[in-house]
Amino acid sequence: MSGTATSTGEPAVLSHWSGDILIVSINNPPVNVASLAVRRGLLDALISANGASGVILTGNGRSFMAGADIKEFSGPILPPTMPDVIAAIETLPIPVVAVIDGIALGAGLELALGCDAIVASSNARLGLPEISLGIIPGAGGTQRLPRRIGIAESIRMICGAEIVQAQKAASLGLIDRVVTNFSPITVAIEHLHSLGGRKRPSLQLAMPEESADAAEKAEAVLRKRGQLRPNVEIALGLIKRSEGVLLADERREFERLRLTEEAAALRHIFFAERKAVQQPADGEAARDFKEVGIIGGGTMGQGIARAFLNAGYLVTLIERDPDLLRMAMSKMFDAIEARLERGRISKDEARKQRSLLTGGSINDISRCDLVVEAIFEDADAKKRLFAEMSVHLRPYTMVATNTSYLDINQLGKELSWADRLVGLHFFSPADVMKLVEVIETDKSAAWAVASAFKLSGGLGKKPVLAKVGEGFIANRIYSAYRGQAELLVLEGASPAAVDSAVREFGFPMGPFEVSDMSGLDIAWAMRRRRAETRNPHERYVAIPDRLCEAGRLGIKTKQGWYDYRDDGKQESAEADQIIRRERAAADIVATSYSTAQIQCALLAAILNEAACVLEDGVAAGAGDIDVVLVNGYGFPRWLGGPIHWAGTQALRDILNAQEELSKRMGPAHRQGDVERMIAAVRSS
Repeated sequence: MSGTATSTGEPAVLSHWSGDILIVSINNPPVNVASLAVRRGLLDALISANGASGVILTGNGRSFMAGADIKEFSGPILPPTMPDVIAAIETLPIPVVAVIDGIALGAGLELALGCDAIVASSNARLGLPEISLGIIPGAGGTQRLPRRIGIAESIRMICGAEIVQAQKAASLGLIDRVVTNFSPITVAIEHLHSLGGRKRPSLQLAMPEESADAAEKAEAVLRKRGQLRPNVEIALGLIKRSEGVLLADERREFERLRLTEEAAALRHIFFAERKAVQQPADGEAARDFKEVGIIGGGTMGQGIARAFLNAGYLVTLIERDPDLLRMAMSKMFDAIEARLERGRISKDEARKQRSLLTGGSINDISRCDLVVEAIFEDADAKKRLFAEMSVHLRPYTMVATNTSYLDINQLGKELSWADRLVGLHFFSPADVMKLVEVIETDKSAAWAVASAFKLSGGLGKKPVLAKVGEGFIANRIYSAYRGQAELLVLEGASPAAVDSAVREFGFPMGPFEVSDMSGLDIAWAMRRRRAETRNPHERYVAIPDRLCEAGRLGIKTKQGWYDYRDDGKQESAEADQIIRRERAAADIVATSYSTAQIQCALLAAILNEAACVLEDGVAAGAGDIDVVLVNGYGFPRWLGGPIHWAGTQALRDILNAQEELSKRMGPAHRQGDVERMIAAVRSS
């Protein structure tokens, strides 16, 4: 037994002898991160290997090693560092075999690459995802990986943060043996004996042969996807020059990058996402579900159904109209075939998904233990549906509504099963987008909320808790952002200028591009629903209403804020005329806005509404808002979310922007306490 103790008092590294072979086990639950205690323990264990014929290095639990201890990255990293540990392995005169059972990510895979051979169980997952934290591999990953799998595949794994399964890793040459039906340790010992005491360090391997343009093609894919952040460019350079680069060069870049604002922002969002997923639910046990009924076969309902099929659930897709049901089922089966043709799923998986999917009627919810309502956004229609469902629901069936704006407390007010009702707000396309808002109503049972969180995680989503309120977190803030964009257009900016400014800031799309893609009629219906209760003093922009009245509903009608032709999107003369008419009717003289002014106004609107969301208790914390805006609406991840970003800016600039926002919005504007929100973030 060796090594410094973990926080639980257990040794961080354990070792025992099997004949003349030393078996060293990393023991830092839950995922064996490379903490200081682990690094010290590994060095101690290697020193104790005197007299051994070889060493087996493995991890306890379900991980070999899940990476570095990210909490160390904001300050000095105390020795021994991971490069020190790997150097000790490489200088050891006897072979060391890594046994990966579970995950080996980041420093974990770098540690394995420092060994003389890698044996992995069939459930192993391997990767170097440091890019997603604004850094690069810092323990030899950019140098050792190319010598095993080549430059092109290394670019895909490192710069694309790709995580590979054991079989693919073996086909690439990353691991030496895949173990399916035997003990990985037993196979590793056999492999160790086959080495005959010979060392086989990765840095001494010849570079694999690959086509002359393979690396260029891999790099071109990154450029096309817009994935070339500064750390990616650095990693690319190191990988492509791996035969002539010193390990010290890589470490120097790693040390510099981990102290940048971008790396700090990405660490913030990483921890915020982990915290959001772990929202407590009063200790109530979450329930599991097997058969899911999804009511509504439209675009959103189909996306939700695909998400459940991908996770292996029995799915019944329900539509009242038989013709609509046939159409929806046809599209579902076509989607399965399309994924099969693109190589996204295997033939067996496609066959399985087809067998899991059935179409049905409202009566069929009687066999479901979860029902997801995904019909159109109309409160009366949803209330009528819920009343009809009451006849067929089993006593323990949970119901989730996918409403994006409506008051779920009111929807469930008259229901005897309101304690089993929660909101599950998926984002479109629901099978692709990772964010899910879990809405807790006034009557939601703790087990229902806990179950919604567990369910979302099982679907591969990132759940965030929200309370009931118009638009919850995401759409409430986005509505303020979009409204500010429309106001800027009313005052003189063009839709194209606003969209360009937003993309330049780092969003993938501008608000008017998003509106055209989603369909302008969706927000139009919501505005008409709210018309009677709208504050008469609110600065209301009618331009989108006029566009809808003119039949300009977005891409689906080939005209919205823009015109859409075979050669792509173009600015629209007709839309411009509508804008000018509304501007004249409001007696507004057009103002010229710079890119910086547009960005400032839109960010001010986001921050103000975020402060109001916190004050109203709709979001539990600022980190949750950052998670929602990054994962739901494309706020630049490398900035950490809007509230984190604001905390890095000059406070005077932020407050000046709030003053300008208040003037622009007029007397009906509600000013949130943005200063207090930022102060709380900075002190946390």
